[in-house]
Amino acid sequence: MSWHTYMLFIGASLVLCLVPGPDMLFLLGRTIAQGRAAGLCAAFGINLGAYIHLLAAVTGLSALVLASATAFTVVKFVGAAYLVYLGWGRVARERRIRAPGEQWQESAKACLLAGISQRRAKPEGGSVLHCTTASIHERA
Repeated sequence: MSWHTYMLFIGASLVLCLVPGPDMLFLLGRTIAQGRAAGLCAAFGINLGAYIHLLAAVTGLSALVLASATAFTVVKFVGAAYLVYLGWGRVARERRIRAPGEQWQESAKACLLAGISQRRAKPEGGSVLHCTTASIHERA
């Protein structure tokens, strides 16, 4: 790798590390809106969702989905349908308008499941883990 390419890689990596991603924004929003306990449950859920991606990469499920354009498209549409379902459920639950200053609270289980679905809804996580685990397997 040339010096120029290496420096471009370092610069891009720094930018990606400094910019908060959707998981961080989700976690920050939960913590601000509902407190530290909800933030911790959401963080634990995000990590569990990452472990689901890791399990799929290790078992070869990610490679199977990435190899087939049809399977990847199906996964994308199922994920989009799931996000619409979550959004519709939120709208249906929140029919009343809250008074100013009224806190919105969800159970720890709901925060945990929201964190898991937040992480699982991003298909690029599986492809990154697949590439990482594939390179580790090649070296071993």
